[in-house]
Amino acid sequence: MKYRVGLRSKITLTFVFFAVILLCGMWFLAFAVGRDALEEAITADLLSTTVEKEVAFNGYIDGALSDIVVLAGTASVRDNAGILISSSGAAEIQEAHDRMIADIQLLAGENTAFLDLLVMNPETGEVMAATNPVEEGRFKENRPYFIEGRSSPYVQNVYYSFQLQEPAMIISAPIRGTNGDLIGVLAGRLNLAVVSDIISAYADLYQTSDSFLVNTSNLFVTQPRFISDPAVLQRGIHTPIVEECLAGNNGTMLADDYRDVPVVAAFHWMDERQLCLVVKVDEAEVFAEIEDVFGGTLVVIGVVLFLVSLGLAFGFARTITRPIVALKEGVIRFGQGEVNTRLPENSRDELGELAHEFNTMANIIADKEALLQGYTGKLEARIIERQQSEARFRGLLESAPDAMIIVNPEGKI
Repeated sequence: MKYRVGLRSKITLTFVFFAVILLCGMWFLAFAVGRDALEEAITADLLSTTVEKEVAFNGYIDGALSDIVVLAGTASVRDNAGILISSSGAAEIQEAHDRMIADIQLLAGENTAFLDLLVMNPETGEVMAATNPVEEGRFKENRPYFIEGRSSPYVQNVYYSFQLQEPAMIISAPIRGTNGDLIGVLAGRLNLAVVSDIISAYADLYQTSDSFLVNTSNLFVTQPRFISDPAVLQRGIHTPIVEECLAGNNGTMLADDYRDVPVVAAFHWMDERQLCLVVKVDEAEVFAEIEDVFGGTLVVIGVVLFLVSLGLAFGFARTITRPIVALKEGVIRFGQGEVNTRLPENSRDELGELAHEFNTMANIIADKEALLQGYTGKLEARIIERQQSEARFRGLLESAPDAMIIVNPEGKI
């Protein structure tokens, strides 16, 4: 048996269909707007964080530079450096060496700004005293921090030290005697672990927050949060985010990071230090909140709106189909002989006009039927009258005593 779908059902389903399409469109639009707004807020926060970290990093460098300059200008360091480059006796030089070590040792250590410090001969670059005894006696005459440090305070930006097998950053300053003559060069290897702590500090708002420095050789300068393998760190990083930053650009990007995980990242090129600063957070965590909102709250709202639209659709369909059903029932009754059936003309729309036309048609048909019934009555009366006349004539012929014939005008019986 073929299933029949009524007009009311068709109207209701059509209304609900378009309501669902509209709700889905609004949902996706709201989701896109919400996601874009959240992304803008996150990227603005990440950009702000890069500025804060750059300020903190530069503040740390400036503080370390100031410490080197102050230490190089102290009377004790100046006096001992003068003795170390003089032709004094071995005992006096050894005493000056020991005093120099005691002085510079104050700034060296794992929890200080410098891992180790050394004092170099201003002419030859030979290390005359160092907190790391291995360095003493080595020559640094071709190192930028020695060459530049002979004339003024100098910061040698991060480079990869093959001797140390790790990134290094050196700060140096000249040691001058009371007469202004150059008597030594003081240099300190910056403690990059402290720099890493400054750069990698992250807010508790996101569990996947990470930030790090990368040099122009694509090597990590500071420890990223999710990599601890030294071999991996030495391979370098070549993500789209880092490449864009090393090109000298600043901005934000949605791309995969060194773990091949999609992230929202802000990058900042520090031209003075020739370093790239990246601050990022996993995209999944960033958008998890909005997905929860749209996956929960908006779904509930959508269901409520759907039920409301379903009720409105049913009421709307009923409003439209009620006069149509009445018209259908009127036509059926009229067809069954109820010629006095008439439809209410309550509206001025097409349905009201249709009811009016039906009533007009019914009136015309009723009038014609009444006229036909009149003609039929007269015809029946004439037939009866003729039948009665024939009966009387037949009776007359049958009861006559004489023979009677009827002929036509030609005389034919």
